[in-house]
Amino acid sequence: MNLIQTLDDELRRLHLNDFEKARYIYLRCCEIFSFDSRWFYTDILGDDELHNEILNKKFDIKNIDSKLVICHTICPDILEKLIRELTDLDCRTIKSGGHSYVTISSPNSVCHGQEWKLDPVLGDMTRVKLDIPTRDFECGIEDYSILLQEIDLDLGYSSLSEEYYERQAEGNSFTDSIENMAYILKHSNAKYHFHDASFLFTKILNGNSYSNNYHVYFDKDYNFHRLIEVPIEYSFFDLSKDDGEYKIKRIRADQYKKLTKTLYSSYE
Repeated sequence: MNLIQTLDDELRRLHLNDFEKARYIYLRCCEIFSFDSRWFYTDILGDDELHNEILNKKFDIKNIDSKLVICHTICPDILEKLIRELTDLDCRTIKSGGHSYVTISSPNSVCHGQEWKLDPVLGDMTRVKLDIPTRDFECGIEDYSILLQEIDLDLGYSSLSEEYYERQAEGNSFTDSIENMAYILKHSNAKYHFHDASFLFTKILNGNSYSNNYHVYFDKDYNFHRLIEVPIEYSFFDLSKDDGEYKIKRIRADQYKKLTKTLYSSYE
């Protein structure tokens, strides 16, 4: 995928200023890429080879060959390069405390006199896929969130809210709510990668409030699971990949127990 050509073609049709272009680039990157969940768990498996492979992965914006990223790859290799190529903004990647993010600013008023922090991997990559407002493209002034909302709506983004998803998940019982969450995941763009699916379940739908299990489970090949136990209703579910998509499936108690005993786990 030639991402620079794709976005250049799209931007030519939109007639945006440089700040709006940076916002569009950010939204599109969140839409296209997903966090590589394996990054969090290579230490548990002692998998130094994969750890270094993920960390040192280089992306060519003219030939994107993977949609899985971490902060240390999407920021310098993708987001910064796209903004530098497609706008005249001052843009740089900041690496601080084991985390990377991008800043943008401008000597003129196009950035509204502020330096903006762009941090897609903390949740915005999933939020954009769910069509809800981002939280981590910000300048530290809350009032500017209204500006971003107006830009997003003009660009065709952020038409839903987190409250919308919460209402869709409401059920007559905890088990009903989990089954509603399964339906939401099935019909969302967050179903293709574990971090997106898990973020939707835990952070947007508040699925952990119905379950006693807060661990992420995985095998040696990084096949991920969230195992959901609703003890007061004696129901059990497994959020895992099936036929290329993450789904929430109801399972038996003995299946739940076997998975908790045979898989590696880490408290989230």
